[in-house]
Amino acid sequence: MTSATKATVWQATWKPWGEAQTLSGTSTNNLRFPGQYFQIETGLHYNWHRQYDPVSGRYTQPDPLRFVDGPSVYAYAGSSPFVETDREGLARIRVRPRYTGPGGYSPRPGQSGGRFGTNPYGTFGGNNVSPSIPRPAPVPGGCACTCRAGDANLGGLLGYVLVTSTKTSCTAAAIDACHAAVNRCEAPNQHHIQAKCSDGTTRGGNGMLAR
Repeated sequence: MTSATKATVWQATWKPWGEAQTLSGTSTNNLRFPGQYFQIETGLHYNWHRQYDPVSGRYTQPDPLRFVDGPSVYAYAGSSPFVETDREGLARIRVRPRYTGPGGYSPRPGQSGGRFGTNPYGTFGGNNVSPSIPRPAPVPGGCACTCRAGDANLGGLLGYVLVTSTKTSCTAAAIDACHAAVNRCEAPNQHHIQAKCSDGTTRGGNGMLAR
């Protein structure tokens, strides 16, 4: 945070779940994750309907409606703080990254792929032809899966994202690849989500074998 003279008056670095790693400066800024306010009395983050503990990465109270948002009723943003937020302590919201160029995103370790847009596969709302999914080569001691997620938010034309992930099992690889592909789409409703794996199987986004 800077002053009117553009001097740095507050600066912080953060751990993955929102806990401050370092704080410095002459001013105070108690804003944390979206919708959260740091309470010095408790060390917790006030998140409107619940209190959030940045050390454990969980709420201290269960979901008021008892909905499971991730692994438990205490989970914050589906346990995915890098791609989702929860501004009121009630429901997670996915943060969709925007792309600056063809295939422009930074894959996590074990992933590769990119985004392909304004392609000749038809116009949105018409008889779109789903692009084929290349099957990865066999991986010694593991499995690789390439997942495709359709993205219709490309100036009215059909686009899609392909992501390849390598894991010890094909189920885990398909889930990881499809999760990453969906997160890299811009359209609110993805389609044609499917993965082909190096063991010769075709799987859905949940890692289950396609029928």
